[in-house]
Amino acid sequence: MSNLVWFDGKITKTYNEISVPLLSQGLHYGFGAFEGIRTRKYAEGSFIFRLTDHIQRLYHSTTKLFYQIEDKFTPQEIEQACQDVLTYNQLRETYIRPIVYFGDTFPGLTLSKDNIHLAILAVDFPLNFSDGIKIAVAELRKDRRNIIVDVKGSGQYQIFTYEREKARKKGFNDAFFLDNDGNIAEGVGSNIFLIKEHTLYTPPLENILPGMTRDSVLQFASDLGYKVKEEHISYSSIGNFDEAFFTGTAIGIVPIKQIDNLIFNSIEIGKSLQKYYLDITMGKIPKYQKWLTKVHFQSILV
Repeated sequence: MSNLVWFDGKITKTYNEISVPLLSQGLHYGFGAFEGIRTRKYAEGSFIFRLTDHIQRLYHSTTKLFYQIEDKFTPQEIEQACQDVLTYNQLRETYIRPIVYFGDTFPGLTLSKDNIHLAILAVDFPLNFSDGIKIAVAELRKDRRNIIVDVKGSGQYQIFTYEREKARKKGFNDAFFLDNDGNIAEGVGSNIFLIKEHTLYTPPLENILPGMTRDSVLQFASDLGYKVKEEHISYSSIGNFDEAFFTGTAIGIVPIKQIDNLIFNSIEIGKSLQKYYLDITMGKIPKYQKWLTKVHFQSILV
């Protein structure tokens, strides 16, 4: 495997050969934005799941954070670059990471917009077919009133890893956030659903990242006979639900078997949704093939 990277407009070195300057504002201050995009293999190549939607969200993040990249690259160019990275490296079941960051600039809090870079790489990142995880409530809150909630900004993830590590030290697998009003917001890099009597409940968008897998579940849940409601869910009400699960590009759909001291008796619905989602990403459900970008591999001389 060559691990070649698309960097500022062309396929270039491997990601181990590209260095980030020590004076990078991205390194010092977390100035950057990124996406995570899932691919699944098929006989002649790879399916990229919701590629156009992911690149649109990348542009939303960079624009909202004042990291404008539209003067350098169009969304169509970035979509093609994602496909090229797969083809050049002959990667089929993987995770694509486009990342925008700031290069060699003297440290300071003023953005150096002339020094923005865009890199796209792909790495092996198998889906975790978990039979249920345990999650703990985070101490910090995620709320639009004190954080930008709807972007994938590099610096924000320090908060996420901080809360995840605290949860792990207490014997849990992961953490989840509340908003300032005590309602459930989302997980660490994931969205959350709770289930009661064949209805899926999930928090509204106002305090969360608009996840692609979350949006996919909202659209396909009715295929399996489930209703969906987007509404605030208080932390104090979680005992009223039968099941719960996380969604995210990196993890797919993962059932939750325990929230703090509350243990759920079932993960059956979460597992059925997990299987259906996997079938969609592999092109097995015709009505959702519109979400797939097919990359047919051919021999390429680099």
